[in-house]
Amino acid sequence: MMNFPGSLSPNKNFNHCITCATSTGHVTCTTHCHIPAGNELTFFYGDYCAAHMNVVYGFSNDLSRGVSCHPNPARNGAEKEAKSPFRNWVDAESGIEHSLVLQRFGGLRGVAALRDIHAGDYFVKVPLESTFSMHSFVTDPTLAGLHETLSQPPNELDEFDFIMVLLLYHHGLGNKTPFDEYLRVIQETDVDTFPAIMASRGEKSETWDDFITSTVEAKLYVRATHAPHTRYTRATNILTRDFTRRYESRYFLETVVPVLVTALPDVFRASALTHSKVLWAYEIVTSRYFHLPDADRDSVPNAPRIASMMVPLVDLLNFPDEDEQAECVTCDVSPPDEWSSEYYFACVSHCDIKAGEQIFFYYGDHCKSYMVGMYGFSNDLNRDECDETDFDVGNEYGDEL
Repeated sequence: MMNFPGSLSPNKNFNHCITCATSTGHVTCTTHCHIPAGNELTFFYGDYCAAHMNVVYGFSNDLSRGVSCHPNPARNGAEKEAKSPFRNWVDAESGIEHSLVLQRFGGLRGVAALRDIHAGDYFVKVPLESTFSMHSFVTDPTLAGLHETLSQPPNELDEFDFIMVLLLYHHGLGNKTPFDEYLRVIQETDVDTFPAIMASRGEKSETWDDFITSTVEAKLYVRATHAPHTRYTRATNILTRDFTRRYESRYFLETVVPVLVTALPDVFRASALTHSKVLWAYEIVTSRYFHLPDADRDSVPNAPRIASMMVPLVDLLNFPDEDEQAECVTCDVSPPDEWSSEYYFACVSHCDIKAGEQIFFYYGDHCKSYMVGMYGFSNDLNRDECDETDFDVGNEYGDEL
């Protein structure tokens, strides 16, 4: 296929130099200008906006219109997504209300505005039953009975761990799960370069070492009174051992998997719940879950105590590259209103976003080591130096330090 032209010619008609047509079963291309020998032949695909070019061809350039795609913004992208099983599930079965369209930006999948979004607009609302969260766990008739068992010693799962169980549960159901199309999208995620998975294959990863070191140093910094200098080496060894074991999900494999296999053998098969599968689930949840502020709900009667969840469609929002994009979107669990009689997950824009423009979500003010360890990447918006705010510094090690 001939490439799209890369720039405007002094002669405006240059970009329409070649036309092609079908004739008697063949495609015939004709040139309408002089092209010197050795020059590349290019073909102008059409006068499309950047959003259309990104969706259909995976790129755009200065020849693509940068304005909204009129008369129907992102029309071609919307038509393409209408043929996607995932988009059909989102629109017809998930209960999600949104003004979004999936697009490719420089080859990277992202989420764009389907229409112009103004500051103060909610652009997506998701019922809690369509999320992977503690709410969806305890309201699932099959899993609800496991909640108490998994919350007690020796398991004592936290909210993150319950989301892992949910992911593995729906994965085990195969095409019987209502989240089948969402799982297909999840399985496209490339986790091979995540530091923990590289480490599990025995590959040297400086980012993994940095992540472990930064975490340990942050914990030691905050808890210096519990780890005098004379016990520094012992404290470092304990923290590294326990954190690595948890991060690699071996604790999950050793203590939680046997409970799941016994309770639901038709779904949780021991042969399928290998270390690599559990580690895959850990990395998927780590890189996709939202950690939400819940202070505003503490005094609200019957408000769900949810701090973490995976949210279909919304978890495809990419991290921003520029400062002005960082504070544009916030998401949280919203109380019942005219849209829903129950609590739901929602995102609101604090700036104007044109139809076809990518929508970003700022994951938080984290250092580069944290970002690489949790999400597999970092950029210039992340701090070079880590501190105690980047990591969980709870007193889970008791008297060991």
